[in-house]
Amino acid sequence: MSTLNSSELADSEMPNPTVDFSTHPQWNNKSGWKSILNNFRLIIQPTLLLGLILPWLNAG
Repeated sequence: MSTLNSSELADSEMPNPTVDFSTHPQWNNKSGWKSILNNFRLIIQPTLLLGLILPWLNAG
């Protein structure tokens, strides 16, 4: 049985996941507060919705 404290896990390097949000089809490269607000919405909305449905997914 392996544990989270095993040396095998400590020796392996986890890649740092990076996401380029600007490749989203609805991303707006214009400057201005509306564009910034819409771009922020594209980033934060999926995270908030996942947080809302995650308890239902784990309830089973």
